[in-house]
Amino acid sequence: EEEGSEIGPAGGEVSVPGGARLTVPPGALAEELRLTIASVDAPGIPGYQPVGAFYEFGPEGTTFSTPVAVAIPFDGVTEGERPVVLWTTPQGDWIVLATTVGDGVLHAEVDHFSRGGPGRSRPCTADDACRTENDCLGDNVVCRGCTCYELARCSDEWVDPGEDCQRDKDCPDEQKCIFCTCMEE
Repeated sequence: EEEGSEIGPAGGEVSVPGGARLTVPPGALAEELRLTIASVDAPGIPGYQPVGAFYEFGPEGTTFSTPVAVAIPFDGVTEGERPVVLWTTPQGDWIVLATTVGDGVLHAEVDHFSRGGPGRSRPCTADDACRTENDCLGDNVVCRGCTCYELARCSDEWVDPGEDCQRDKDCPDEQKCIFCTCMEE
């Protein structure tokens, strides 16, 4: 099932009945374009389980000058679990978007089109490195996606891995890790 609408510089909306909705603000597109939403099979994403329908937003690769809002319904989440919008990067990697939840719908903003849908962290098993923070040994070590990670000390806060650097040895020669970014001293 695919739904589409011609949307231009004035903005607009396209939605799948009972499914995903895309809201394009004025100025996000420079010219009129047929934007589509099509249902696709839920992918296997390491560390996550789908909790609803996944979609391909097209034309794939479309970028926006200002973020556009996506709203995706979800189900299958128990109390205490936090569902998120999973989205592919232009390189095809899956990422977790900053997500808000309201009335059975996940809300996020995107700057490009690709595939996306609702997911939740899969339950960790006894075969995984960790299931809770207590399974990870050491100070400032956390359990993320069933794996123990050491937090990085950047500025005055502990942050999750994924910044440019965590330590000086993560940077090229002649650079130091300053506020989680490789910089010349």
